[in-house]
Amino acid sequence: QASRSHLPAAYPVSGGLDSSAVFATAHQLAGKGALPAPGVRAYTSLGPPGTAADETAYARAVARHCGVSLTEVEAHEADLAWFTRMHQVHLDMPTMPNGANHIAMERKVAADGSRILVGGQGGDQWLEGTYNYYNEDLLALDWRGLATSFAADLPVMGLPMAL
Repeated sequence: QASRSHLPAAYPVSGGLDSSAVFATAHQLAGKGALPAPGVRAYTSLGPPGTAADETAYARAVARHCGVSLTEVEAHEADLAWFTRMHQVHLDMPTMPNGANHIAMERKVAADGSRILVGGQGGDQWLEGTYNYYNEDLLALDWRGLATSFAADLPVMGLPMAL
């Protein structure tokens, strides 16, 4: 389990369904003594107020619903020079811009004594789905399944997207 720790487990909470659901589930499990960690902590990155990156109201609503405190951390604002330095230091691609804003939160989690940060990565893809079903039909030589999927996608997405 990703939450197994001898220290409280930390969870990022944002406006997304995935992080909120993961945190709320962990909080409920901790309340029942079924989480393999001695507690949960909620964190959020503060995006610039009034922008799409400002998900504070949602994160606060989740914390209120669960009856827990929420640690709010100013988002790490990385400019192009920062990404260039990270590339030079690590000789690799730097983190994606939307991932870099969590660096300050990750540092705060570590400073608060947690050693794991359990997120909801992949939740959107799981709920929204992908086009892998085309690949699965092709690999299985399931021409009927491929035709059915394409016929269902065509009126919704249009020909360019369905292809």
